[in-house]
Amino acid sequence: MSDTITPGPWHACKEGHCPCGMIWAADGNTQIGVVYGPSHAGDGCETGPEFVPRRAEQIANAKLIASAPTMAARIVELEQQLSEFLGEL
Repeated sequence: MSDTITPGPWHACKEGHCPCGMIWAADGNTQIGVVYGPSHAGDGCETGPEFVPRRAEQIANAKLIASAPTMAARIVELEQQLSEFLGEL
């Protein structure tokens, strides 16, 4: 397994509101992953009562996955700051 990830930022298709559930890299051509809801688009289940809460979960998951590069970069920054702080003690 590689220690590097596809460069960010990543984004969820239509900010997570697209039924495709795809997560894309900044270049717009590299698919990072797919977050599936209770059904795949086009199978007729998108309007059922169970769909609404699960759709919200799908959107939240897509946004969380898309934020991974930003969170990883921030962790590296915080790690460096902590190392500098501890070195000053």
